[in-house]
Amino acid sequence: MAALEVEHIRSDSSVEIHHQHVPTLHEAPPIFSSGPHLKARKLSSGGKRKRTGKSGSRSRTSTSDGMNRCNGSTTESPRPLKRQRSKTENEIQREIDIANVLNDLDRLAPIGVIDIYNLPRLPAPGIEAPDGWLWIEPPWEKSVVLEEPLNSLAYLHKRLFLRVTYRMLDHRTARFRIYIVPKDVDGRRFLPQVPTLTKKKIRNVMLLINTSGLAWDGDQNAPMVPLIKPPPDEVPTLFDMFNQISAVPESVPEIDDPESEEIINEVMTGHVEGMKSVLYLYQRETVAEMIRKELVPVQMIDPRLSEIMSPQGDKMYMDTDTYEVHLKPDYFDGTFGGVLSEEMGFGKTCICIALICATKYQGSRVPDDCLFVPGESTSVSSLASICARTINSLGLPWRSYRASLPEKCIEILTQNRASYVVEDRRSSHTRAGTRGHEKVKPQTIVLSGTTLVICPDALVPQWRNELEKHVNKGFLSVLSFNRNDSGNDVDFSCFDVVLMSQRRFALEFRRQSSPLLRVRWKRIIVDEGHSMGASQTNAAFAAKQLYVDRKWAVTGTPVPGLLGINVGLDAAMTSASPTPETKVGNQQSRVATDLLRLGHIVADFLCLPPWSDNSSLWQKYCAAPFLDEKRHEIVERVLRQVMVRHRWKDLQIDVELPPLTHEVVLLEPSTFNKTNINLFHAFVAVNAVSSDRTDQDYLFHRNNRAQLRRLVTNLQHSTFYWTGFSIDDVEFMMDVAENCLTNGKSYAEHDIYLLKKSLEAGEHAMNNASWKFSSLQHEMGYFVSHVPEDVSRQVFDLPVSSNSGIMSGPMILRFQQLVRGIKVRDVDGNICDEEIVKLRDRLDGQSQMPELPARPTATRSPSKSKGQEMETKLRGLPGVPSTPLSQHTSTPGKNHHKFFNYSDGFINASGIKLEPNSRFRDTSIYGCFSSKLSYLLSRVLELSMDEKIIVFYEFDDIAFYLGEGLEIFGIEHCFYTTSLNPQARASNLMAFNTTSRFRVMLMDLGLAAHGLNVTGASRIFFVNPVWQPNIEAQAMRRAHRIGQTRPVHVETLILKGTIEEELFNRRRNMTEADFAAAKTLTDDAPTSQIISASHFMEIDDVNAHGQPFKPPVPILKAYGE
Repeated sequence: MAALEVEHIRSDSSVEIHHQHVPTLHEAPPIFSSGPHLKARKLSSGGKRKRTGKSGSRSRTSTSDGMNRCNGSTTESPRPLKRQRSKTENEIQREIDIANVLNDLDRLAPIGVIDIYNLPRLPAPGIEAPDGWLWIEPPWEKSVVLEEPLNSLAYLHKRLFLRVTYRMLDHRTARFRIYIVPKDVDGRRFLPQVPTLTKKKIRNVMLLINTSGLAWDGDQNAPMVPLIKPPPDEVPTLFDMFNQISAVPESVPEIDDPESEEIINEVMTGHVEGMKSVLYLYQRETVAEMIRKELVPVQMIDPRLSEIMSPQGDKMYMDTDTYEVHLKPDYFDGTFGGVLSEEMGFGKTCICIALICATKYQGSRVPDDCLFVPGESTSVSSLASICARTINSLGLPWRSYRASLPEKCIEILTQNRASYVVEDRRSSHTRAGTRGHEKVKPQTIVLSGTTLVICPDALVPQWRNELEKHVNKGFLSVLSFNRNDSGNDVDFSCFDVVLMSQRRFALEFRRQSSPLLRVRWKRIIVDEGHSMGASQTNAAFAAKQLYVDRKWAVTGTPVPGLLGINVGLDAAMTSASPTPETKVGNQQSRVATDLLRLGHIVADFLCLPPWSDNSSLWQKYCAAPFLDEKRHEIVERVLRQVMVRHRWKDLQIDVELPPLTHEVVLLEPSTFNKTNINLFHAFVAVNAVSSDRTDQDYLFHRNNRAQLRRLVTNLQHSTFYWTGFSIDDVEFMMDVAENCLTNGKSYAEHDIYLLKKSLEAGEHAMNNASWKFSSLQHEMGYFVSHVPEDVSRQVFDLPVSSNSGIMSGPMILRFQQLVRGIKVRDVDGNICDEEIVKLRDRLDGQSQMPELPARPTATRSPSKSKGQEMETKLRGLPGVPSTPLSQHTSTPGKNHHKFFNYSDGFINASGIKLEPNSRFRDTSIYGCFSSKLSYLLSRVLELSMDEKIIVFYEFDDIAFYLGEGLEIFGIEHCFYTTSLNPQARASNLMAFNTTSRFRVMLMDLGLAAHGLNVTGASRIFFVNPVWQPNIEAQAMRRAHRIGQTRPVHVETLILKGTIEEELFNRRRNMTEADFAAAKTLTDDAPTSQIISASHFMEIDDVNAHGQPFKPPVPILKAYGE
């Protein structure tokens, strides 16, 4: 081997070396260098000019020295150079090792070529490189200014990130071959680390590289094959990627364990030991895939690496962030578990139960990095005991052979449970950092074959029911861990399944020492597992602390942006095609939040490497590239790795659900509805005109977002029933409108029109007896007819004629209660009219039922003088910034929630039997103030004998009026609302699904997406249109899911010709991206314009009674009689 000549390392620590011969810096003239004298001048003493003789010209001493060195001359310089420290033997050897790496092109990664046009003159050709081209020496002197990409090439060459050879294509054009020093090349440890700040310069070079094999060979007509492909014009969304995942893998990994292979084969043939229910094909495929992920997690190439091809066709891998090249990829083990994300309503709970049954006899294993404890006894263990503990430590399913094992073997295996020791620094509080970490003593962890199921409080009974429904009695031992159980004396490893609510689970880790941490669980299943995406919740923190082999998050919607396509398509009334005109900023923010939550599930809950190794990796490699650079490959790779689900089209082949129909019902608003809606428009219009639509007095000013949201909420109330405007409020609004018309100020013609219409709206309300009644009583008014004249005075809150009038809901209930309580009856048990007439004195002046607390009246701030209020331009009116609208709303207060605790959330109805010729036989309710309530009650009367009904509402006062009306009509119903505790909600849900007693469930829309199974219902009503289509679709899926045997009919109620219809039409025309940008009504600019453009309704008395009951309902005749 030729002798190596190694140049001394200069002060900038750069090393210039080549294959076989290691030249000095000046043996290969640098490109664009002004000449070798630059180097010499740099080395001259102090770098100052030397003047000689009279001319004062610069000394040529250093220049000559540089030239002599370039020419290979050994003539010494007249001026001595600065003496350098002699290198040690280790330093010299290190330089030799570096030279061996950098000069051997076979070790480097050829990635492509770059053509350099208008190349400045080269002083001399470079030394021939091993590939037959010439080595290139970029200039390092700071005085040389280079343009891109030469500047970046020089920078990376200096820092030993790459090597370059070149060939001249013509006298001004050169083609550079780029070789990158691989991250995993033998000898890479000898090279210095590349600074992290070089990423931009690396990217500048990578974007220009052509990987064409023809270009590499020197073909000047070769096509451009970019190393880094530009982002596509249309990047798939999270929704698109999620809905392309299939549970059937392209290649099924081999399983070395014959026992596990047999389990999978039995599952696929439809036999799951212990299961009563027969699984659909897609469910069997899902269970089989879940078992594979648990037992044989597929080794995955480091997801941060992207596959690239060299010009010669060799496969290599590039880090998508640092652009470092690997000749061979790194591999990571997949997670033992994942995310079960089958479509909503397609039996995820049943799938989980089948997984538990199929793997019942398997146990957890001792982790590789923990110390196995062969026995706790100080005496010498028997060989049989050691064997038993070893079998248990490996999680071998010996229980499946229980029938063929001798009793003695079973006894030894049962008694010798395996365990291991951990010693960890663990916080005694629910969150790290809230209390100092304390060193704990080594703790023994017992292995188990137990599955821990964590689910929302309301779903614990549902899980119990599903286990009873699908599993043979006695096959699984189940422990339901209640809130009051301490668990200190419970041996969890003796059970197959432990059920625990999320709330109880989160509270468990507030304890100093939780018994859940003394067990290594075989599996944890978190139902509604999207909760694991919120890293700051106690439940997510608690799940991270457990010792567990296999982890599953079960959710049809892992993050809000990952919706099943059936849920997306259920919102068929909205367009789902994104448009470029949408608010990209807000949409990006929503996607960023979705990616963050997905990262928490992947890294913190599933502990999937490499994301679990460093909290910043997810943001660096997944979130930021997806958002900023439109690079989706890594996110898609991770989704396919952890998600287990079927495509919607595959499910439709296997399962056919009953049809689902969704109808929008346009109702004619009642006079009362119109009056209140016009009053809202009047307040908005007078505010706009009197404030000149400027400054913070104007309701739609950008600083009044909170007030505007309250206004929109109250508008939604008004389309059902609203009693928030007082007589004083209306009078004050009219005073301000009159003041604007008479103060001499010039207003636009349209503004004058608005003021006049506002006055008309106020005058109509003030002259309307029913409106004044409701504003004072805050009760729903019912129109009642054919009341005997001798009792009409006592029963009517507001008479209309001699035998008809208006009764409030509490008055009707009180009347019915008193009649029902009459004990004097005829021989047939009928109530005599005389006894009813005797109730006059008891009815007189009573308008509230003692058992049902009356609705609280709206509270209002003390009134000011009209002069002062005039000056503040309606600051005291409802909906205007200075006075919170909540003070004027009829939404019930805390006392109102007592209603929902009445009879644990459901209402009893008992019959009333009248004598055959009773004068009260024809006493009937024929309408009420609310068109929607009239329609709903009529439909319930029509349908509830044959079908069960869910009514979704958003506001508690609507639930109050609905419940009151159902009780008046004697229809037994129950509530599912946040005002009930979880146990009461679960009890109501079970009773509604499993008994014929309750015909109607009133459900809070906010609870509709929590995995509930309400297949007992086949009719769904939305009291108001739902703004977010995905929430609406999820609510419909409560009933339209596997297990439903009847067609499901859905109706959304809208008041015709009102602002509600306009807002709904806006929603129908919104795109998916529009919804991403507008989470609420007020976030959408066109919606705000609709609200501000006051459109007054014409009022007549044609529909004074609202939507009439068809037929009128007898007030003293029990429903169903």
